Amino acid sequence: MIGQPGSPLSGHRMWLNVARMSATRVAFETIIAAVREFRPRWHEFLSDWRAEEIPWYLAMGELAHYVVEAYQRGNTGQFTDLFSAVESVLQNPDREIKNLVWVGLFENMQNVASHRAFGSPVFRNWLGPQSLIV
Repeated sequence: MIGQPGSPLSGHRMWLNVARMSATRVAFETIIAAVREFRPRWHEFLSDWRAEEIPWYLAMGELAHYVVEAYQRGNTGQFTDLFSAVESVLQNPDREIKNLVWVGLFENMQNVASHRAFGSPVFRNWLGPQSLIV
């Protein structure tokens, strides 16, 4: 059967999974490269998942928590670069990458910020056109 171990396309399917994982990792790392202060938290997250496949939606959730906490501390100097990187990633036509950002980052930011006095609308000033589609 096609796609089963030993079939001619089984290696192809595995390559597609590796390519998707790589595209996801590149997208995530493009975003976090703009947020140097998040890196220690990211490395801690990676160490927690080192023996398993990285759960990218949870990783984006971790970044969402960081963004809301940074806003609460008044540490917004990195937001222009962060949301510019997010906008760049959203230029990718890959629907899964877009969903990762929309659901993993933006929905988590909304949820976390909804428990703060300032709420999620405060982030609107930093969002680009692709981000505002959400």
